[in-house]
Amino acid sequence: MRRLSARRGISYIASVIIVLALVLVGSAFLYNYMNSTANALAQQVDMTASATTAGNTTYIEIQIRNTGTRSVVIKSVWIDNTNVTNQTGLANYTLEEGRTISKIVSISLPPGDHIVKIVFADGSEKLVKFTV
Repeated sequence: MRRLSARRGISYIASVIIVLALVLVGSAFLYNYMNSTANALAQQVDMTASATTAGNTTYIEIQIRNTGTRSVVIKSVWIDNTNVTNQTGLANYTLEEGRTISKIVSISLPPGDHIVKIVFADGSEKLVKFTV
């Protein structure tokens, strides 16, 4: 008489494929969660920029307002790919919820449209366009 094994299970290859599938699905969920968190941080900040010209120098007033319910950390400030973080004093600056900060930057810019970019500690960015 033939004896059947009391313990039966899935093969080694099938178990590896199932574990890999679970890891991939978990990674996708984690990636989407982290992206939505970073985008939410940038969306809770309102920013305006306006320009005034005096001779060859342009003065840019940058106003940043945290409209969210948690603080944000500003890592750097850029105007048309020029890093003006030191001029603004906003390197690693924590902007608490409900607060507004204004900074004035003097820079030489040609007439036309320009962009101010704020980079946050989580890697998200906020852009605003202004005209000289």
